[in-house]
Amino acid sequence: MDVVVVGFGAAGACAAIEAAESGADVLVIDRFTGGGATAISGGVVYAGGGTRQQRAAGVDDTPAAMYEYLRHEVRDAVSPATLRRFCDESAGMLAWLEDHGVPFDASLCPYKTSYPTDRHYLYQSGSEHAHPSPAPRGHRTHAPGTSGGTLHTRLAAAAAARRVRFLPQSRAVTLLVATPPDPRSGTATPPALSRPPSGSPHSQPPSAGPPGSHPPVPPAAAEPPGVSSGRPAGLSEGAGGSSADRPRVVGVVCRTLGGAPAWARVAHRWLHRWSVKPGVYVPRAGRALHRMVAGIEQRYGRELEIRADAVVLAAGGFVFDREMMREHAPGHRGLRLGTPGDDGSGIRLGTSVGAGTRHLDRVTLWRFLTPPSALLGGLLVDRDGRRVGDESRYGAAIGDAVRACPGGKAWLVVDADVLREARRQLASQTLWFQRWQSRWLFAARRTSARTLAELARRAGIDEAALAGTVAANNAAALAHRAGIDEAAAADNAAALAHRAGIDEAAVAADNAAALARRAGIDEAAVAADNAAALARRAGIDEAGKPMELVRPLVTAPFSLIDVSLRAAPAPMLTLGGLTVDEETGLALTPAGAPIPGLYAAGRTAVGICSASYVSGLSLADCVFSGRRAGRHAATADSAAAAAAVVASAGSVVGVASDSAAPAAAVVASAGSVVGAASESGEEHDRRD
Repeated sequence: MDVVVVGFGAAGACAAIEAAESGADVLVIDRFTGGGATAISGGVVYAGGGTRQQRAAGVDDTPAAMYEYLRHEVRDAVSPATLRRFCDESAGMLAWLEDHGVPFDASLCPYKTSYPTDRHYLYQSGSEHAHPSPAPRGHRTHAPGTSGGTLHTRLAAAAAARRVRFLPQSRAVTLLVATPPDPRSGTATPPALSRPPSGSPHSQPPSAGPPGSHPPVPPAAAEPPGVSSGRPAGLSEGAGGSSADRPRVVGVVCRTLGGAPAWARVAHRWLHRWSVKPGVYVPRAGRALHRMVAGIEQRYGRELEIRADAVVLAAGGFVFDREMMREHAPGHRGLRLGTPGDDGSGIRLGTSVGAGTRHLDRVTLWRFLTPPSALLGGLLVDRDGRRVGDESRYGAAIGDAVRACPGGKAWLVVDADVLREARRQLASQTLWFQRWQSRWLFAARRTSARTLAELARRAGIDEAALAGTVAANNAAALAHRAGIDEAAAADNAAALAHRAGIDEAAVAADNAAALARRAGIDEAAVAADNAAALARRAGIDEAGKPMELVRPLVTAPFSLIDVSLRAAPAPMLTLGGLTVDEETGLALTPAGAPIPGLYAAGRTAVGICSASYVSGLSLADCVFSGRRAGRHAATADSAAAAAAVVASAGSVVGVASDSAAPAAAVVASAGSVVGAASESGEEHDRRD
């Protein structure tokens, strides 16, 4: 086998396709039936620089403008050179997806939303408006509902057409490592018969049922000279030297249901499917179902060792692993976005052979205020009555801002006009899950009163500060609508305040420097009291919101909508992973040395979105990093180096038990089941 890919989501599928198109013999293994988090996602790919869809919609975009925006979001996740390459290749990447059967459409969404309805498939999916040359770059896969299932279905079909073989219901448990011959003796180094640390999900699957109710899993077969499973000493410290001098990953051990009874395989498949979406919304039920899945794997799984020239880890993130979340992101509590396969298994496989990690503490947690878009006219405040930030920013930025509020509490202040318009927009701007959440917030998490003072008292918010926040907003809105300077509108502020039943006290801005920079003015010469004028020159208010979205809040009754993270589901996913070479996708040790034969992609690896997130950036990175890893893993020099190490290490190890099917037979049958992943994706779409 030339290349084994662990995980069959977007990153794994793209790695497999690219490797196969480069001439490699490719096998993909997946713990379930493929799809991963991609199949239940919105199917949004972040792309720009002049895609076919952008041009058809009349959108003017360039790679340079895309880079200028993304460098603020990506920060230090990848090098500037890698980000430039990502932007330069972006339009071509989307064309590559189309060439492999993934459909996109140019119907442009005319309003700000977290996810468009089935009428629109191109939209502004991040916070682009906060930067120069904004452009819609969210390309939603053209399919009804949440369209990630269609995205994966088409990629799976493209992989099958390129003779990629797929082994489902096969959980990777450890990596095989070959040690090169000792140059002093000409013999292979004695094998280190190690496994990942005790207690990892790879080495100790949970037991199920009474002891002895089923035959025990036979022990693994003896390993050939020079081949070990686990961390070789040479990699654990990031040893230097050439690739040929260092231990090399030469395969993977998986626990497969390939020889299990048919009923066990069917039960495993359906229990997993039920644990995914229902399990996301009812975590306790999801965990119970997943324990049943693990029990089937323990009873009927058989170990299978697969030798390969290269292994690509594309097994998702770790949001479903409680231990890793407690260790790396203990302060995050939210709706886990993904599947139970996002358990950190790919990351742990990499670290078991010495790979380093970065950004494991980065978790994106979303609090979307839209749709409906009318709510952008509200004001996001904390319990001190102070403005939290720009309400039109992407949901991850809002989520970070709300999480930083005192007590994690935040409210959206609206008046009767904003609320009435928002309710009217529910039918035209929302899908079912967005409509459900909005109605829940309007009905169960809203406090109303005839005056702002009374409203503040009911919610326990500082009255004077809330009054000042609303008064400042109203003055700015009036000035913008009248086309005059805020100072000239001061006389009208009293009338607005009286109408709203609030004090007209103005709120001093503390962000004059940032506003000056955005307006192209020398910030040293700017005094704090002219922040409003600077904001107007930049076309934004003092918090950075575009002035066309700023509305006066003057019509009673007034409402506070609780948008705290505990008020409604706040989806989250992990962003960090294994450190990789940004040119090849090879996994790196903490010292920066490449681990020969081991690659990582998608959320198993550090990538474009590992510091910050906007919709579509993770899937775009899956395509970018998956293709990179697959292309390099299939290169002739990589295969030649592997062959040399394998030849010195001994013979190939097959199945770990005489009672299991021979390895060749199990792998050979894999080609016929690629369609299972396609069916899975289509069913996700139909359910949505």
